[in-house]
Amino acid sequence: MGLRLVLGHPFTVLGLAAAVLLGKALLGGGSVLLLGYPVRSAILGGLALAQVGEFSFVLSKAGQGFGLLTEWGSSAFLSASVLTLLLTPFLIQAGPGLTDRLRVLERLERWFPGRRYREYTPEGLALKDHVIIVGFGLNGRHLARVLKQVGVPYAILEMNGETVRRMRKQGEPIYFGDVTSVEVLEHLGVSRARLLTVAISDPTSVQRAVRLAREANPKLYIVARTRYAVQVDDLYRLGADEVISEDVETSIEIFARVLRRYQVPRNVIGEQINQIRRERYEMLRDMAASGQTLGSLAGALGAVGVESFRLRAESPAVGRTLRDLDLRTQTGVTVIAVIREGQVRSSPDPAAPLAPGDTLVCIGAAADIERAGALLVGEEPAGGR
Repeated sequence: MGLRLVLGHPFTVLGLAAAVLLGKALLGGGSVLLLGYPVRSAILGGLALAQVGEFSFVLSKAGQGFGLLTEWGSSAFLSASVLTLLLTPFLIQAGPGLTDRLRVLERLERWFPGRRYREYTPEGLALKDHVIIVGFGLNGRHLARVLKQVGVPYAILEMNGETVRRMRKQGEPIYFGDVTSVEVLEHLGVSRARLLTVAISDPTSVQRAVRLAREANPKLYIVARTRYAVQVDDLYRLGADEVISEDVETSIEIFARVLRRYQVPRNVIGEQINQIRRERYEMLRDMAASGQTLGSLAGALGAVGVESFRLRAESPAVGRTLRDLDLRTQTGVTVIAVIREGQVRSSPDPAAPLAPGDTLVCIGAAADIERAGALLVGEEPAGGR
């Protein structure tokens, strides 16, 4: 009967579904406003709660059993409920874009700032050339700690009221509010700030925050964090000066560590990292071109080893100098450091006599190091060097 009802009374089902969606969105959004959250959060929350819940089906069945609902009414309710469930994912997806396009939203935010927002509105914030930290997660906490240590003024914006209350007690200049609100940015002194960092997980909020901050202060330096590389270019277009992508930075760290294990020179790794960042994270596009060169270099460096030899009192090298030993000519090995009494001398004096207990750090091919060991300690250093 459900499909026949929809086809026979489409306007009735659509009207019932629209009434349910509108009524639950208003109730849900109003509840969010009463809890003290900004209007934008209320709209998004209302849209997320607009559909009919599964428990309503149980109540509908019970109501029909008690004669409170006719079979036709129950079928109409069921059809409208299924329609709301089908529409909800699209409403949630469209919610951020809808709030961005609502020009009246900024006026509503002034009328309904919310109790929590008023409670944590910065009073008389007189910062200048300060840093605004949006989001007090791991990144925000680390940044705030460093800024405090070096004496750079900062203000923190966070949407979790409990976090704001707790960190306020610890003396942090933290305030409650939504960064996508123009009024909130004005309260934080965005026009007087030197730098803004946005490290929150909502991509739409990050984009809106970057756009509003750039419009409010064209000279502001904006650093934004995003989870995905595909969002990087959009943030640059909206006005960000630096965009940090989590997946790209993770991939950079992984390949850097892999290349270090193959003894690829530090400057070569740095060049590849800088190249990726200059190209705004066009991942590893030019790595293939230099792959053969780097592979050959890694193979050659793989044959080079670093070994250390500790001199005993009876070692033939004791009392002699590195110049006397002339290991580079004799074996092809270079002494890159001498460790004496726990002190590392990375550029050892070639004229200084070697003493018992000295540890010589040598670099060279494996066979050459074996020969150097015989000259230094008087025996084949085939183990326990």
